[in-house]
Amino acid sequence: MSVRGKWHVVETPDHDMAGAGSYILFTNEGGEFALHCLTG
Repeated sequence: MSVRGKWHVVETPDHDMAGAGSYILFTNEGGEFALHCLTG
């Protein structure tokens, strides 16, 4: 099983952070995320 790819965040319970551009990206080299105004 692999989780690599771009996962769109559709809900963040108790927080208003799941905007239209929210995602988590998993790659072989690492990954990144974007939730509302947070990125990393």
